[in-house]
Amino acid sequence: MTPLVAGPWIGEFGWELMSWQGALRVIAESREVIVCCKRGHSFLYSDFTKRFVEHDLDIVRPDCWGGKAVDQSAYYLLVAELTRLGVLIRPSGLITMDLQKFIRYGMPDRTPENRFDVIMHARAPLNDPKRAWPAEKWEELTELLMDHNVKMASVGTQAYYPKITADLRNIPLNDLMDLFAGAKLAIGPSSGPMHLASLCGTEHIVWTDNKYWSAIKMNNRTRYESAWNPLKTPCIVVDQYGWDPPVAAIASLVLKRLDEWSNKSKS
Repeated sequence: MTPLVAGPWIGEFGWELMSWQGALRVIAESREVIVCCKRGHSFLYSDFTKRFVEHDLDIVRPDCWGGKAVDQSAYYLLVAELTRLGVLIRPSGLITMDLQKFIRYGMPDRTPENRFDVIMHARAPLNDPKRAWPAEKWEELTELLMDHNVKMASVGTQAYYPKITADLRNIPLNDLMDLFAGAKLAIGPSSGPMHLASLCGTEHIVWTDNKYWSAIKMNNRTRYESAWNPLKTPCIVVDQYGWDPPVAAIASLVLKRLDEWSNKSKS
C-alpha cells in the first residue's frame, strides 16, 4: 500500500503537539506514515514511524497549523519531493482529541541529575511582545524563588534566560521531555512548551488572557484545562491579569504548589 506522507508541518509547536501528531498516530495504526516535520521534532512521532523528512524552513509567522515559509520556492520544492514519496496529507485545521491518540512523553529517571523543582519558559517577544513578560520580572521572580532554595532551569529556543537559573535552552527535544517529566512544576505564559509539559505529565502554571479564540472556538483556560489536556495533567491557569500578572501572584502560586508537593511526598 502506498504510504501517506504527512506534512510539511510549519505551524505552531503547540498545534503540532495537540492537533497533529496525535492524529497521525491514529492513521499509523492502519497505514505507513512518513512524517515531514521541523528538524529536531521527529522524536514526537518516533513511537509509530521511523521514516521522516526533516526541513529547516524559516517561517514568517507560525500561525496555528499553517504559517508561511520565508522561502516559498524552497517550500514548494519540498512539497514536490513529498508527493513523490506517497499520498500527501496536509495540516488543515483544528483536530479534536477524540480523533487523536496521545502518549505520555519523557522518562524522568533517565537523567536524575537534571531534576529541577521548576522549569520556566520565559517566552521571547517575537511577533507579539505583549505575551512576553519583561526580563526584569523574570529576574525578580527567580530571586524570590531562590530565597526559598527552589532549583530552577530555563528552556526554550528563543526564550529569555534568568541569570540564576540553569540554562537548558535549545536542548534536544527528547532531553527536554525528560527534563519536564522529572520536574515538579513548569511555569510560563501560554506557549508550545507549556503544552509539551502537559504531555509530559508535568503540572504547570500558565498565564494568558481570557480572550475567545476563533481558531479553537474557546478561551485558553478551557484549552489548557480540558480541550488540550488529554492526559488530564494538573494545571493552574492565571487569566485574571492578562499577559502581565504581578510577580508576587506567580511566586505565591509556585511556592504554594511546591509546598503541597513536598507535603504530599512526605505522607
